[in-house]
Amino acid sequence: MRHENDFLGEDPRAAIRDLVGQAYATRFDLDTFLGFFHEDAVFHIIGRVPAYPYSGLYVGKPAIRAALARIDGDIEQTDGRMLNILVEGDTIGIRRRNSLRHRGTAARLDIMVGNLIKFRDFKITELYEYIDTSWHEKLAGD
Repeated sequence: MRHENDFLGEDPRAAIRDLVGQAYATRFDLDTFLGFFHEDAVFHIIGRVPAYPYSGLYVGKPAIRAALARIDGDIEQTDGRMLNILVEGDTIGIRRRNSLRHRGTAARLDIMVGNLIKFRDFKITELYEYIDTSWHEKLAGD
């Protein structure tokens, strides 16, 4: 496991926060965003299908790209803000807020999201996303 002092710079926590900020700033440019991931990265979207159709385990960049493209095709995300970042070695926790608009129904909703991210060699190896999965039914009109 990578230790905090393995990250470059005088303040390793600031370095990893900056790296995460850079990654999230590119979220809607999938080529650039996926450049922050290892080829064999794993993306866990916690929830149950069919209540939350995006739930699942996505392994490797092609699968992660497909999952994100599917979400982006259905949902417009605006005004995303990172509220808290906790750095512990090569793992970080994030609490963030997003404003969503369903592309089919035009319904809008603000949500809170939790992420747990693990790094190796300055790239994401695992990304967990925790969210109130009932938001999809509210936006989709189900």
